[in-house]
Amino acid sequence: MLFNLRVSSTVQADDIALISTTSKGMKTLIDICQTYSENWGFRFSSAKSEVLKFCSSKCATISQPLKLYGADIPVVTSTKH
Repeated sequence: MLFNLRVSSTVQADDIALISTTSKGMKTLIDICQTYSENWGFRFSSAKSEVLKFCSSKCATISQPLKLYGADIPVVTSTKH
């Protein structure tokens, strides 16, 4: 939530951050981005993509890896922008 609005992505230059409260929701957002890029003739960089998970130690693990163009997106505990 940002100013009481649900936000699912933020953009800075050529970087995109997708935001979801569930793994299923994140998969949907990734699939939308992948389809969009394929329709417009470009690709997001799988090698530069990461899953950064914010939650308590009690939250569920990601049961299946999230994928972009068939490649697993690694789960990390921190990242640099």
